[in-house]
Amino acid sequence: PNQTCLHKYKTPSLPPSPTMLLMTWNVAGLSTTVQRIHETYGGSSSTKDSKNNKKNKKKPFEHFLELHHVDIICLQEHKIPYSQLSNRSEPYQCATNSHYESFWSKTTASGMNGVVTYVRTTTTTTSTNTSNKNNNKDGIVRTIRANANPLGSPDLDDQGRCLLTDHGDFVLFNVYVPCNGGHAMADKMRFLHALERAMDRQEKPVILVGDLNITHKGIDKFWLDRTLVIDDILLSNESSSSCGQGVETSVDQQEDQWKRDVTNAWPLICQALETREVVQVQTTNPTTGAKFQKYR
Repeated sequence: PNQTCLHKYKTPSLPPSPTMLLMTWNVAGLSTTVQRIHETYGGSSSTKDSKNNKKNKKKPFEHFLELHHVDIICLQEHKIPYSQLSNRSEPYQCATNSHYESFWSKTTASGMNGVVTYVRTTTTTTSTNTSNKNNNKDGIVRTIRANANPLGSPDLDDQGRCLLTDHGDFVLFNVYVPCNGGHAMADKMRFLHALERAMDRQEKPVILVGDLNITHKGIDKFWLDRTLVIDDILLSNESSSSCGQGVETSVDQQEDQWKRDVTNAWPLICQALETREVVQVQTTNPTTGAKFQKYR
């Protein structure tokens, strides 16, 4: 799950006002996300003159950020290669807009991963110390440095999973931690240890945001670890009903209730599965341009 936390060793003391809206979002492909934003939000125009609408119409992603009053937003899994950014062929020009700076980490050779941080150029500082040389006295936070290789290990940094931005009063880490489903635990722990060392090297408060891929409860686990065999559940519930319940505690009743709910709902589930509509869609690999068919 996406999480935001303050580094335990350097917890910043943030005053109640002014406030800053910091968001984190695993978009699982920024190109598709921007397309959906375009379909849902569209853009806005600053004039009613139809001749100037195209010129003055805001880009959909910029319009989305302004509607939500976002100061800093950290995205994970943008999956947009540098080649698209460099020639401005990225979808709807999401890397360039008039009110935000954007800082990118590269994707892998296969077009995976990649994190990006957008910073509003008029963000109000979180610090009451206006004498800080890294910020202007007008209260605007500046991004004084950015580093897409903060872990100090080429093979880890080349995965495009971590981006550091320094905003004067604090340092922000935007991360996409490897998940257990597709990586060995040793690789994940190596990344986390490198991240911790990188955070410890900072001499100011650190904020960590991103998709940490850390399970808090059983429901957060990789789906293959939560597979249920429906035939066993139905058979178990049928056997319990035929043999009688006997003496049950409240805990037993609570643990078995979900099985009874599944048994009661199973006919409706089967009916829904039989009448579902399968839609074929085409997807394109952003790196190779190869086209594939998938179903949803």
